[in-house]
Amino acid sequence: MKLCIYPGTFDPFTNGHLDVLQRAAKLFKHVRVAVAIDSTKKPLFSPERRVALIRANHPNTIGLQLRQILPGQGVHQI
Repeated sequence: MKLCIYPGTFDPFTNGHLDVLQRAAKLFKHVRVAVAIDSTKKPLFSPERRVALIRANHPNTIGLQLRQILPGQGVHQI
């Protein structure tokens, strides 16, 4: 299989999220993590900060691609 999309708010990105990411990286050539904004939650971090934290803490995950999901606008590459 080539691509897996892993959506979530990831606020914060937990060890459970990391476990799923690592398992997906073994099964798929590309893992696209889609960081979502949920207007019903009070986030601890901004979406940009969440993406930066995931990228900084998991730089060696092969095929990792990060995206931000904007309300009503779909997925945007960042």
